Amino acid sequence: GSYKGKAFLVKAGHKLDMPDVMAIMPWFDFGWGSGDKHALVGSNENFQGINSATRFGTIYGRFTTADGAALGSDYAGATHDGAGGVATLGLTNRVIYGFGVKTTPAKWSKLTAGVGYYDFSYQKATLQAGDVANARGDKRIGSEVNLTFDYAHSDNVNFALAFATFQPGKFIKTAAETGFTGRGVSPARMAMFDTSVKF
Repeated sequence: GSYKGKAFLVKAGHKLDMPDVMAIMPWFDFGWGSGDKHALVGSNENFQGINSATRFGTIYGRFTTADGAALGSDYAGATHDGAGGVATLGLTNRVIYGFGVKTTPAKWSKLTAGVGYYDFSYQKATLQAGDVANARGDKRIGSEVNLTFDYAHSDNVNFALAFATFQPGKFIKTAAETGFTGRGVSPARMAMFDTSVKF
C-alpha cells in the first residue's frame, strides 16, 4: 500500500537573565508521529524517521530501541512476546510532550541545574486483551520526572549528573495484566553520570 506517515516536532525555550543572580530558562517540547493500527493491512500510515537520533527524557531516551511498532501497531492474529520494548527512538507512533526549567547561578556560571517532566503515549494503539482480538488498549505509556545537573568544565569537557523516575502508564499495566511478557508495572528509578570530551 501507499505510505502516508506524518510527524510534527516543536521545541521552544526562553532565557531570562537576572544580572548578578541567575539565568532562568523555561522550555517546552512537543512531538507527534503518526501510527497505523493495522500495520500489515493496506496503507502504511506509521511515520518512519530515517536514522533518527531524537530522544526524550533521561530514562525513556536512554533505553530505546529502533522498533517503533513494538506493542503499538497490533492486529488480529498478532503474537506478543514483549521483545521490542516500549521506548523507541524518534516519533514513530508517538505523542510526547515535556516541559521544565533550567537555571544557571551567576556565581557558578559553569553549572546548570534543571527539572523536567515528560509524558509518553502512542498515537494509535490496539492491544489484544485476553482472548478478545483487537481490544482497544489505553495509549498512555507513562511519564517521567528528571532532575539534571550539567557542569561545563571547559569548551571541550562536560560533566552531567541526573536523577530520574519513570511511572508506567495504563498501556504497560494492561499489557502486564493480559499476559504479555517482559513488562513490569513498578516505577523505574535511575541515577546516572556522564562525561563528554570533544576532540
